[in-house]
Amino acid sequence: MTRYLLLFVVTLLGEALAVSADEVTYERDVLGFLTRYCFDCHGDGANEGNVDIGTFLQRGEFRQDTPFWDKLLRNIRADVMPPADAEQPSKEEVARFANWIKSDVFRIDESNHDPGPALIRRINRNEYQNTIRDLMGYDFQADELFPADDTGYGFDNNAAALNVSQILIEKYLKAAEEIVAATVPMVSRTVKRVRISGKELDHLTLPSTTKGAESEVSEEEPSQDRGRTDRLDFKNAARVGTTFEVAKSGHYKLDLSFWVRGHFFFDPGRTELVIRFDGEEIHRQKFVWEERVEYPFQFDYELEPGDYDFEIQMTPLPDAKDAAPREREAELYIQVDHVTLEGPRAVDDWVPPENYERYFDRSSPPTDPQEREDYASEILGRFAGKAFRRPVDQRTVDGLVAIAADTYSQPAHTFEEGISRAMVAILASPRFLYLTEQVQQPESSNDESASTSGISISAPVDEYTLASRLSYFLWSTMPDEELLAHASEGRLRDNLDTQVERMLRDRRSRHFLSNFVGQWLRSREIENLMLDPRAIADGDKSAEQLAEEQRQHEQRGRRFRGFPGFRRPPFRFNAEIQRAMQQETELCFGYIMEQDRSVLELIDADYTFLNEDLAEHYGIEGVSGDEMRRVELPEDSPRGGVLTQGTLLTVTSNPNRTSPVKRGLYVLENILGTPPSAPPPDVPELEESKDRFDGRTPTLREVLAAHRENAVCMSCHGRMDPLGFALENFNALGVWRDRDGGQPIDASGELLSGETFQDIRGLKRILRETKQAEFYRCLTEKLLIYAMGRGIDVKDTATIDGLVDRLLASEGRFSVLLNGILHSPQFQRRRLPLTDAERLSALGER
Repeated sequence: MTRYLLLFVVTLLGEALAVSADEVTYERDVLGFLTRYCFDCHGDGANEGNVDIGTFLQRGEFRQDTPFWDKLLRNIRADVMPPADAEQPSKEEVARFANWIKSDVFRIDESNHDPGPALIRRINRNEYQNTIRDLMGYDFQADELFPADDTGYGFDNNAAALNVSQILIEKYLKAAEEIVAATVPMVSRTVKRVRISGKELDHLTLPSTTKGAESEVSEEEPSQDRGRTDRLDFKNAARVGTTFEVAKSGHYKLDLSFWVRGHFFFDPGRTELVIRFDGEEIHRQKFVWEERVEYPFQFDYELEPGDYDFEIQMTPLPDAKDAAPREREAELYIQVDHVTLEGPRAVDDWVPPENYERYFDRSSPPTDPQEREDYASEILGRFAGKAFRRPVDQRTVDGLVAIAADTYSQPAHTFEEGISRAMVAILASPRFLYLTEQVQQPESSNDESASTSGISISAPVDEYTLASRLSYFLWSTMPDEELLAHASEGRLRDNLDTQVERMLRDRRSRHFLSNFVGQWLRSREIENLMLDPRAIADGDKSAEQLAEEQRQHEQRGRRFRGFPGFRRPPFRFNAEIQRAMQQETELCFGYIMEQDRSVLELIDADYTFLNEDLAEHYGIEGVSGDEMRRVELPEDSPRGGVLTQGTLLTVTSNPNRTSPVKRGLYVLENILGTPPSAPPPDVPELEESKDRFDGRTPTLREVLAAHRENAVCMSCHGRMDPLGFALENFNALGVWRDRDGGQPIDASGELLSGETFQDIRGLKRILRETKQAEFYRCLTEKLLIYAMGRGIDVKDTATIDGLVDRLLASEGRFSVLLNGILHSPQFQRRRLPLTDAERLSALGER
């Protein structure tokens, strides 16, 4: 009865008001829409999913329930409702319905932008490390001191998740002291030190004695290990080194440090390491697995002017006869930290310490007290301005000078020591640890955005804030000198597009790929993934195949008495393949970004990025070498797009088998942007559904079908399961298979919106051709969350809708999305702290 009364009211109101076609009204475009398309399931006594829209609309304050309207709009846009077999609204009807929600419920006023919540966030662990590197030139290992950051809305730069505890504050102070001690000189002159990090060593040719008697290659062949010079694998022969140039005769000290690092799992590998200096062997030692042990060495020499060669040579040794078997390919390597040559040690030969010119622009501090104070003010004002990412006021500088003077004015303490104490205070300051923001002052603003009440809800951020937003979005680090120079001159906003192009060409933009892509598409998770290749390989086989393999295994054991027999080789899945999978995902996104291609190529493409190991893992021929490169896929290949990349396929699997539920959930959350609600507490376990098959072992598809017979389970699994089953031809290691447990795989399915497919190729076609808007919206929201460091707010809806429309018009070009976010009110403006009365006045009474 309620439904028919509402329809009658809508008809009468529509005739009485005679609204124009362009005017959006509640009676026609909302009440009429809901009555026609939603009340069959959610009104007139029906309340599927415990949602009764008819009763909801009778509440006096139904417009104030923004979460309800937000969820309702998302479900309608995602074709979750109305059901596929019911009458469907037109695009125009959905647009008018959405416009009413944005204006009357979300209170979005295009003439008075509200950019959403104004938050101040802490820089996360990764950003801290990058910022210290760019500010101090020091490679601080933040993950060794700071705990992992919590995540919010899928990212670890979310302000709401970046809490600070007393323990973390103490760690920040400890880190500041360590960093300053390692980088800021404490004296004006010292013994000359030439320090070469492990990464700066060169690959050298190997002597023929390390290659085996049967080797026919020339003695000029380079080191077999051509990877990182600071990470020498036990199983590869390697020779790395450098040359020191000695200008003066005298006493010198050679200092060397390296670590033996073994993976969590034991590896029986052995190696012999030889250290040589000036052609002479100075140390030889054999090494075996150790989890993390440092080996420091020091040698003293009297040297004459000339060049002196230093080298480290590694030769792999056979495993010990009584060594435990290698259960899996664990990592075992020597990590070279540094090699340093100090001298001459005579006082007359001392020089300014390393990094002295970075912080001090005079060869020695003044002796006059006032000149010292002025010099300290100059140094600390400049350093604090870089660290705080904006100019500092004189009161702050004076406070820092007081800290410095308190130390350097004491006997036996140097001027440099005092400066270092003040720098510790800077690095422990909230103004360094937090991205503080300011708005542009009214007198310098040409902002014309204001409501008819004359009260602006927001204001443009100042140019220093804009510089920090840009750099931490695209680089995950502090603004460089060029960004800050543009900000100081008030020219950054006018030259934004040019600066963005420059920043994307810069090597620091790789952090955008590893941090945004790595978290959105979860490729970062593959580094710590624990899978059981043997169990996964066995899971693809039938019971008969496994029995036959076991029989052959035992037969070999009897043939070779005392020998346990050959183990069935699992799929090769090691750290190198895991890194290649991560790189594949990030390189694909980077290629789209750099070439300004359509983001739809993330759904499906005729190319991917592979090296020899990953191509072999995927079963793709014609790729050789360790370097990742763009590879055209065969015409009939199921690969192409993130759905068929090893990152998704492995991180969404269980340790020993695939999980269609996890894979389907991944697609809903990260591709379509429509994650299901959390399961209710009383939902039955999936294992309970196996009991319905009278002792027969059912397939996973049968178990999930039985699970979906429960209406509570169907609401989520009806959306997840078809998406996950489309990926069942890929096992838990991302390898193609035709059978699971010896049974043929059925990868077909039907989406709740009615589309059907036979395999992953068909699903990708549906997603690319009919779900463009959903994917664009999902990607836009993910990128906006990452750019702003906060979750999506209803005030963002109009901006997101506009960006989706622009992506549809441009066929998904990445630059349209990126530039749209950078020029959006959310990125360019900041909500003002208005009183409740001012905010109501600005919004206007409705």
